[in-house]
Amino acid sequence: MSIMDVHPADDLTSNLQRIQARAAGRVEEDTNVPMLRKDGSVFFADIMGNRLTYGGRPCLLGLFRNITERRQAQETLKKERCALRRLLQSSDHERQLIAYEIHDELAQQLTGTMMQFQTYDHWKDKSPKQAAKAYDAGMTMLRQGHFEARRLIAGVRPPILDEEGIAAAITHLVNEQNSLKGSKIEYRSTVSFDRLVPTLENAIYRIAQEGLTNACQHSQSEKVRVSLLQQEDRVRIEIRDWGVGFDTKTVQENHFGLEGIRQRARLLGGKCSIKSKPGAGTAIIVELPVVERESEP
Repeated sequence: MSIMDVHPADDLTSNLQRIQARAAGRVEEDTNVPMLRKDGSVFFADIMGNRLTYGGRPCLLGLFRNITERRQAQETLKKERCALRRLLQSSDHERQLIAYEIHDELAQQLTGTMMQFQTYDHWKDKSPKQAAKAYDAGMTMLRQGHFEARRLIAGVRPPILDEEGIAAAITHLVNEQNSLKGSKIEYRSTVSFDRLVPTLENAIYRIAQEGLTNACQHSQSEKVRVSLLQQEDRVRIEIRDWGVGFDTKTVQENHFGLEGIRQRARLLGGKCSIKSKPGAGTAIIVELPVVERESEP
């Protein structure tokens, strides 16, 4: 077979140069060289070349090692590293948002509370009336701080998730969002399982939370539908709106919410579909394997 039979046409010139270099003894090994199979498909090989004399004639002996599987493994590893990096970026982004909320709300309220109680301590002997006002103001701010702390805790991991499970937690999430007087949210749940393993419950909750937040803040849709469905050994989470939509091909790379949904689904052995078109709304559909929590003896 000639060189044209075993190498793609686009690589003929570079391959001829490499063969000449091996024949001259300048190069002994080439890596990731594209090769042709009989059916015309391409695979990749590492080639070891050695000069020798056979029957009194100078020859070039080439040993070809098919490395297609190794390349595929390397590509998979590269994608995994990229996915992990994006997931870490998403996690850092979420932590940053929580830090901002603590600083802008809770920390400010606690600082104000301390100032009011310091004022109370200053006036309690000199002017009981002024001291009482400062005390009341301090208690009001303390209650607000307590409410804010509970809100932040619920946003990260609501107690109801640990106490009653994912179906009840999403019900609570929907009710909280409906209380904000924005988009009207419908929720339906048709699951037969009782409790799932904590990692899976937390992932489902965060997927529903992120999808619902995106729909309520960005879709401009009057209605949002959240569904939690069980199909044999799979659990399906759907968040749909009928709002402005977006072009999934041009969504920014730093859109950590959607990327976090995709990576959570992938890491748990599931699949994620995000369908949207400008003016046609958005549908986020995630399917995950059901892994029920073992009952305690």
